[in-house]
Amino acid sequence: SVTRIGRCAFVGGVCFESVTIPDSVTSIGRNAFEDCNYKLFQIENGIRYLDKWAIDTHSDIPHIMLRSGTIGIIDSAFSNCKKFESITIPASVTSIGERIFSGRVSHKKIQVQEGNSKYHSSGNCLIETASKILLKGCSTSVIPTDGSVTSIGDYAFESCENLTSITIPDSVTSIGFRAFFSCHDLKRVKIGNGVKTICEDAFGVCTNLSDVTIGSNVEFIGESAFSSCDIGTLIIPDSVISIGDYAFSGNSDLHNITFGNNVKTIGEKAFSGCRGGPMDISIPDSVTSIGASAFSVSWFNSITIGKNVGYIGAQAFYGATFKSIRVEEGNRIYHSSGNCLIESATKTLIAGCENSVIPNDESVTCIADFAFMFNGLSVCSIIIPVNVKCLNQYSLYFKNNQPSSWNDNWEIFYTGTANDWSMIHYKTPTEFDEIYYYSETKPTESGDYWRYVDGIPTPW
Repeated sequence: SVTRIGRCAFVGGVCFESVTIPDSVTSIGRNAFEDCNYKLFQIENGIRYLDKWAIDTHSDIPHIMLRSGTIGIIDSAFSNCKKFESITIPASVTSIGERIFSGRVSHKKIQVQEGNSKYHSSGNCLIETASKILLKGCSTSVIPTDGSVTSIGDYAFESCENLTSITIPDSVTSIGFRAFFSCHDLKRVKIGNGVKTICEDAFGVCTNLSDVTIGSNVEFIGESAFSSCDIGTLIIPDSVISIGDYAFSGNSDLHNITFGNNVKTIGEKAFSGCRGGPMDISIPDSVTSIGASAFSVSWFNSITIGKNVGYIGAQAFYGATFKSIRVEEGNRIYHSSGNCLIESATKTLIAGCENSVIPNDESVTCIADFAFMFNGLSVCSIIIPVNVKCLNQYSLYFKNNQPSSWNDNWEIFYTGTANDWSMIHYKTPTEFDEIYYYSETKPTESGDYWRYVDGIPTPW
């Protein structure tokens, strides 16, 4: 007489050892068996649909066998079943939703019964036959190399435990949204030469992923595709055209980056927080755009910017540590001088480093926001020439080796007078602690003054 098991019917049913769903039941509702510890779960022939989260959250069910007659499995039907080991999908199933095994799972076997007209299994992968999309994989999956898979679907391996390595064959052309997201055990990935697109978050938060080979035909690396991984050495092939926002952000061990010669755009925060260096990076002439904060809070030795970069977003090098920066000759928008990155037309110093010498030839009249905001110094001092007329917010701000907070304890050696300094338009969180005004001879009046001693700025 029971034809449907309703929503949340057995939530928290920890006192049951087993459940058998009889032939009369045709559907199981949302969250019906949430937080259950059933050891045996049998579904007879009557079931037609499993709704979202039907078996959800830490259910101790090792094996699921859906009997013949089941037609549809809705999104997230088996969610957070951590002890789930295998599933058998009957030939009758014609509809499978996204993320049917959402949450952290460690299953080892996926099987589709013979005769299913829409789906099949191979190498412990669930595959939609006509579209050639790999819908779901597991810790023992081996992606077929026979051409039966051309796309890794969205969420296909998301949060898969015990998956330590994966090879994407050449027959695959795209890796979907969050395809391998949060696979914490994943250490090695080899992407085949057929892949053109790596979608958003594809390998994001794979915190132990250290060894990545990107195929020679990849053109687009999506937003956060490899964010918060553990990559140390990164080779971007010549085929890559676009590197998305946050693509490699948070790879704290990254210490070696090689860019291909055809990259055109580097997205916002694409390499933010990469502090495994110091590293030398050379942004190729093919690059036309560098997004905001693209290399922020990262650790470099030297930075070279190609001659065709026409846009550098705000605070592209905010919080980064580096010793030298250079723009290739021929760039019409930017140039470098004295280890300073300068926007030529506006005469704005965009980024500086510990070795910067601000030009005194009128090529710099303004220092941009966060231009000298960087890590790792114990003492900061700088000579500001009289031609500088504008200091923006946090233009001169640093984080030294001892305190945990940013501060503005700079020694400012200004080549003008106190009156000249008072005419500068500047906006900073507090007044600078030490400002010295230039005087070739020892001043007779009170105040803070400086001169050169053996080429070094020295207070009187």
